[in-house]
Amino acid sequence: MEQEPFAVFGEFTFFKSVAGDDDPRPVIEIRHRGKPFMDLRAEPARKLFPVKASDARMRQFCRKFAENEAFRNAVLVKDAFSCC
Repeated sequence: MEQEPFAVFGEFTFFKSVAGDDDPRPVIEIRHRGKPFMDLRAEPARKLFPVKASDARMRQFCRKFAENEAFRNAVLVKDAFSCC
């Protein structure tokens, strides 16, 4: 059975899960036109949130990511360089 979307804005669909068995942080997985949206490292784009992040805060991120191309690009660039 397929997971219900957490949020849908335009051509973007967002799914919420937890980061891992030992990591309770919520993570948003991003799909564009039904396929994983790829980041600058050619990996499926994901956004980790603090454990206590509200659903409203996560939906606000999803809406802004879907509707604001400059914000989306900034998120992708920041994520690409977060390891450095």
